[in-house]
Amino acid sequence: MQPAVEPAIPELGSPAAESPPRFDGWRVVGAAFVSQGVAMGLTFSAFSLFIQPIEADLGATRVQSNAGMSILMCVAALISPLLGRAIDRGPARAIMLGGVLLTALGLAVLSQVSSLLQFGLVLGLMVGVGHAMFGPLPAMTIVANWFIVRRGTAIGLASIGTTAAGFVMPLVAALLIDRFTWRGALLAHAAGGAALALPVIWLWMIRRPEDVDQHPDGLARVAHSAAETPSAASGSFRGLLRSRSFWLLAAIFGLMGTAPIALMSNLVPFASELGISRPRAASVLSGLALSACFGKIFFGLTVDRIDKRAALALALAIQASGWLIFLSEPGFGYFLLAGCLVGLGMGALLPVQGAMIGAAFGRSAFGQAMGLMGPFALVFTVTTPPLVGYLWERTGSYALPMTLLLGAFVLPALLLPFLRLPPSGRKEA
Repeated sequence: MQPAVEPAIPELGSPAAESPPRFDGWRVVGAAFVSQGVAMGLTFSAFSLFIQPIEADLGATRVQSNAGMSILMCVAALISPLLGRAIDRGPARAIMLGGVLLTALGLAVLSQVSSLLQFGLVLGLMVGVGHAMFGPLPAMTIVANWFIVRRGTAIGLASIGTTAAGFVMPLVAALLIDRFTWRGALLAHAAGGAALALPVIWLWMIRRPEDVDQHPDGLARVAHSAAETPSAASGSFRGLLRSRSFWLLAAIFGLMGTAPIALMSNLVPFASELGISRPRAASVLSGLALSACFGKIFFGLTVDRIDKRAALALALAIQASGWLIFLSEPGFGYFLLAGCLVGLGMGALLPVQGAMIGAAFGRSAFGQAMGLMGPFALVFTVTTPPLVGYLWERTGSYALPMTLLLGAFVLPALLLPFLRLPPSGRKEA
């Protein structure tokens, strides 16, 4: 990896400091907030609200209806390598606009299906592909192009859109389903999502600041070259697969996401096992989500100011402390504290991951590297919840699976010393 130099900050009294140039990066962050919120809101955030109406209408079993979530996850992960490469090299805004239209069309077609086979095909080939085209991967890649010094902060703020969707869309979906049935609700989702996302992406989703004669972070004097010499790791899929940094980052962040996913799927029955009521367990889920929102801001700011590995180690330590509280079989108060600690650490995932990928591979290969990590992360995210359920059925308790899931924090921490990132002040094209 060729070392590089960060943009230089203008000195006070210089012409650049007195008249700062135009910088649209924070508008890009706002657009990424909206695009991620709409992408998640139209798919994952409100999915559970549609399960029972679809079962009643199409005669689906609970296993079949829940398979829709797996279809969305698998499609997004499997196309992410090609999508990330396309975002790095092609018309990113056109890809995202096409994703919005494909998702909206898919939801409209989904509202008219009459069989489970039709439902699965439309959900995967239209909604799943469209969601991936304007969701977290392209949004994070474009934000990473606009920031180097403040990349973690920018990605953290943009990623709050997914959390906001988790709060807003279940309420909206419930109201629409009650009034218009699930089919009418899908049509309303399609129209509303397109009306919100299309103009925002069209106006503000610009792939790189250089495309509009601006510079990363809005700094007037930029000390990096106009074009980065490609490294062996950033030139191709094969180069990335030969990179130790790529495999370490894929393993670290793949593992880091497993325990929270398993917890989200099993928190309510786990709380019930400890004698905590369903309403109180639901409040823990809300506390976890709020803490994750705060964590995105906190760790976005932190990873821009301290060693990136130290920031990740802090996030892992916070999550592990919450997990140890869970294992102590606490009452409601400590159970809520544990959920908030895990949520706070969860918030680090996107900003710290984005900062580390940017440091390791630069702006020119950010989308390609992040996209290629998708299928590897899928191995962890798809297999962990069923494994937890299997162990619970065999033992009649969450004690064993919760103990094993401590490895999701311990193993990444053990891998961190082997990760070598370029020193602060690298050049990015």
